[in-house]
Amino acid sequence: MFERYKREHDLTHQEIIKEILKYKKEILIPVSIFSKDLSSLETIVKYLKENLNLRFNSISKLINRDQRTVWTT
Repeated sequence: MFERYKREHDLTHQEIIKEILKYKKEILIPVSIFSKDLSSLETIVKYLKENLNLRFNSISKLINRDQRTVWTT
């Protein structure tokens, strides 16, 4: 999904991250990804990292957490 958007709009990875951060309220996380195996924070970080291909720095800004906390999670 992320790669397709990059190609369709001819944007760099950083340009897409900037756009996401501008409209961070529009990032939707599906309820179906939550389980009893991981904490809510772990689930959110994992989803943003693996599904949206965000870097830890970007994730930390999105969820308003220290980058070290996000990395550790």
